[in-house]
Amino acid sequence: MELHQKAFGFLLECRTSGHAGSYSFDEATVTAWRNPDSCIGWITRNYDQLPAAFRPARDQISAFGQLLSSLFATSFSVSKTMREGKVRLQVRALPTRRLDGSKKSDQAKAKERKAADALRRHALEALATESGTTSPSVGFSNVIGDLARSSDLTLWTYAVQLVNRTRFGSQGLAVYRLWLDLSEKTRRNLSADLVWRARERLLQHLNLPDQTLSS
Repeated sequence: MELHQKAFGFLLECRTSGHAGSYSFDEATVTAWRNPDSCIGWITRNYDQLPAAFRPARDQISAFGQLLSSLFATSFSVSKTMREGKVRLQVRALPTRRLDGSKKSDQAKAKERKAADALRRHALEALATESGTTSPSVGFSNVIGDLARSSDLTLWTYAVQLVNRTRFGSQGLAVYRLWLDLSEKTRRNLSADLVWRARERLLQHLNLPDQTLSS
């Protein structure tokens, strides 16, 4: 969670300032950040120039680079503007648009929701296995139909994918859809404790003796 806050906070700072650390945000930076390996290299080279508030520990550079690249690819877009006769790059967070800034179609958004649901279902099934539930169905529709449990599942699924993002590529826009499905209060106060409590409530839900597990 701490790495997520640092990576996301750094991207928001870049959006506001137009700079990446001590440097102007340029094409070379965009190119580097679009690939996890080159992003890790960029962070390693510019480590001392990163704002202290967003700088990871040196042994976390690899995980931070993976996460930064993933968040940059799925949650932000870059556009060109003319300022004082010079071409400048502007970082923008556009949740309802494609990465090139164009509006998403209803079909594209429906596809993202379907992919996000698949991630939620997989996370719930993994929890069911952990809790000892042996039914071939773990009541996905039952959980999704309950507002509180659905919110817990979305948060837990996002956290699982967040760990994946620090190790390898993520499910892209499906994960961003999970992020958008979280309440603004949850996004603002995201923490390991919040995630763990959501997980515990889901496990309790799965272990209820009278729980109907058919979906």
